Amino acid sequence: MIVCLFFLSLVLLNTIKAEVVCSEDELVREIVEDLDDNGKLDCLRESLPSSPNETPEQKSKRIAANWNSDCSFEAESENFHWKTRLEKYYGLTKGLVDVDGNPVENDFEDQADMCEIIRALVANSIFT
Repeated sequence: MIVCLFFLSLVLLNTIKAEVVCSEDELVREIVEDLDDNGKLDCLRESLPSSPNETPEQKSKRIAANWNSDCSFEAESENFHWKTRLEKYYGLTKGLVDVDGNPVENDFEDQADMCEIIRALVANSIFT
């Protein structure tokens, strides 16, 4: 899975060079940290509150999973219609999806758009 996401990041960064806002290293690090937390791309900029039984290791992973690099941007949708372009160029049949892979109409304001793009590409079987 991590190897596929690494190659996905290479393709995305090489295809859209003019619109790159974060480095490949940052993107891969953010993805790996997010998956290390709970095996899902939550894409959260700020993690959920801790649970009462959280161990120090779990807390460390939860905090590291926060998307807080240059890759954690939220695009201005009124000026940049990335969702429409993503669906058009990649033929996404499900469109955007939530953390559980369920289709959603709009992106989430509390989640990093770059992560939501990757999650959508994986959920739409563009990358497996």
